[in-house]
Amino acid sequence: MNASEKQIGWQITLAGLIELCRPVNCLITAVVVWMGGVLASSPSEYFSVSMLFAAFSAALIAAGGNVYNDVKDREIDRINRPDRPIPSGRVALKSAIWWAVLLTFFGILNGGLVDPYLGLMALITAGLLFDYNEHRSRSLITGNVIIGICAGLAFVYGAVAVGNPIGGMLPGVFAMMIHIGREIIKDVEDIEGDAALGARTLPIAKGKNFAQRTAAYILLILVVITVLPFVSQQYSDRYIYMVIPLVDIPLIWISFLLFRDLNKRKLHANSMILKIVMLNGLVVLFFGKI
Repeated sequence: MNASEKQIGWQITLAGLIELCRPVNCLITAVVVWMGGVLASSPSEYFSVSMLFAAFSAALIAAGGNVYNDVKDREIDRINRPDRPIPSGRVALKSAIWWAVLLTFFGILNGGLVDPYLGLMALITAGLLFDYNEHRSRSLITGNVIIGICAGLAFVYGAVAVGNPIGGMLPGVFAMMIHIGREIIKDVEDIEGDAALGARTLPIAKGKNFAQRTAAYILLILVVITVLPFVSQQYSDRYIYMVIPLVDIPLIWISFLLFRDLNKRKLHANSMILKIVMLNGLVVLFFGKI
């Protein structure tokens, strides 16, 4: 192999390692942590060093969890997503494992540099992600709940960075519920590959329709909970005017669709819409609070 071929090989591997991190998801995690700090602090702290380090720390931990998830799901991905970096051969298995370890280590280290409590939270979150990938990713519903808890902790993580953990609790509950609902939808979408490898997810154990209805009920409960910040006067009138069209109506519509028999393409579309609703929720929280 000549120098040019080696360089191309490294470029392909590097691109694969970056893809394994799922950069968009990591960026969203960083923004959520920053938002948790914003909702729990004053404008003077919005771009403090502690908040930025906390956001970077969370992004690294999320990246490590994402990479290790691909490591553990490599056989399922050969069926469901053969173009992913590991099953496609663009990234060697050993390289992916070391990449996950390095990302997680530096994520925990960055959290600890901000605050010992953040370091502890980072360690716990990394542990939950490891447990999820090792034992729970294809479990009945425990894995979905773990992902939801980690998503909710992101808001609390940012709030802890500014010394006000309570300020991130309610947004954390929102994030937890929408992630649990979305993870169940993704399990229904992946039922074919999961069943082939003996996984026991909710749609496999209880049926596709039961799983879809469960996700719908979770999302509908979330719609009811979204009024709490307004009723408790924690947020301004802007919050209720924005949350109804940008969050509640899409959630109600998706919940309605989930009571139907949806094919894989429609399930994927609803999953992607929920990701957009998550981003809408960040906008609503920000403008509803300031």
